[in-house]
Amino acid sequence: MKIQEIADRLNDLEKYIRLLKSYQDRSLDEIERDYTLRGAIERYLPVAIECTLDIGEMTISAKSPISCYSYLRSYSFAKSEKAAVLIQHASYF
Repeated sequence: MKIQEIADRLNDLEKYIRLLKSYQDRSLDEIERDYTLRGAIERYLPVAIECTLDIGEMTISAKSPISCYSYLRSYSFAKSEKAAVLIQHASYF
C-alpha cells in the first residue's frame, strides 16, 4: 500500500477542512458579497471532496486493482446517470 501517499492526501484533506471550517462563522450574505471569499469556498470544497475520493481510490486499489477499476467505472456511470436525470428535470424549470 502506498501509505505515504495516503498520509499526504490525509494531510491535504485536513488542511482543506481546516480552511473551510474557518469560514463557518461567515453569513451567507457576506459570502455572496465577497467574491474572493466565495471563490475560496467554491475552490476548497471540491478539492476536499477530491482528496476524499483519492484516498478511497488508493485504499481500494491497494486491496485489488480490479475492484478499484470496477468502483471507478460504477462511480462514473452513477455520475452520468445522475447528470442525465438532473438535465431531464431541469427542463421543468
